[in-house]
Amino acid sequence: MERAIPNLPSETADVVVGGIDLDGRVRSPRGDLSRHPLPTTEKGFDRGFLRRTFVNGTVERRSINSQLENKKSCYEGVQGLIGTPFLFSPGNLIYSESDPTKYLYKIVTGVVRGFKLSTNGRRQIVAFYVPGDLFGFECANDHTLSTEAITRVRARMIKRAAIMADAVQDPNVVRQLWTALSWAQYREQEHILRLGKPARERIASFLSELSRRAPHLGREGIPMPRQDVADYLDLTIETVSRTLTQLKRISAIEISGSRRIIVRDPDLLEKLAEY
Repeated sequence: MERAIPNLPSETADVVVGGIDLDGRVRSPRGDLSRHPLPTTEKGFDRGFLRRTFVNGTVERRSINSQLENKKSCYEGVQGLIGTPFLFSPGNLIYSESDPTKYLYKIVTGVVRGFKLSTNGRRQIVAFYVPGDLFGFECANDHTLSTEAITRVRARMIKRAAIMADAVQDPNVVRQLWTALSWAQYREQEHILRLGKPARERIASFLSELSRRAPHLGREGIPMPRQDVADYLDLTIETVSRTLTQLKRISAIEISGSRRIIVRDPDLLEKLAEY
């Protein structure tokens, strides 16, 4: 795999689809934005907020609107979190395992896979990142995973040192990074639970999650090779192909070519994902 040689895109406007933008805005499943401070209790931050209102990165309108209807945040963004825009072609590495952790990455458009290669060459996909996701966090100075563009990806590279400097000056930066990490942890916990389900429930749950996190992907087609699905869900490619055919037969999804899955009935996928 060749490392990407990023090019500066002609269009640099920041876009977020699903989840919380880095300037403290919430995007609902319908796409509208509302600024808000994160909810707190007498003991501090309301840790139940993610569980009650987040569904893998999207926010349920019925929960957030009633709490925050008339509240607005004066926070207008932090310069250090804007980042530098880059383009990565499909198949390009964004960073490799053991690379220095100099940047965080925020996806504007496209889909990225995070993976690790074992000593025998087996690939284990551990995460997928969609527009709005912030990734590249590490507890040490080197990356423990590799990331690779599945599609053409437009992303913003944010210097780690700039974020740390801004965090010292502005507590909003700390709050936003904490939210991004909590969001990622929530998805990881959900994935661990998903791996205990039968094959059909795993795949239905996975497709349902991606379509919630990035609704436009569900409508236009999730660009996901079958081998990626198999590596992520710990299934064989034969099982994935057979299960996708079953989901297509009951009109839950539509398959366009070999790498695009269109969600036709998200409610049905939700029901199938229940265990």
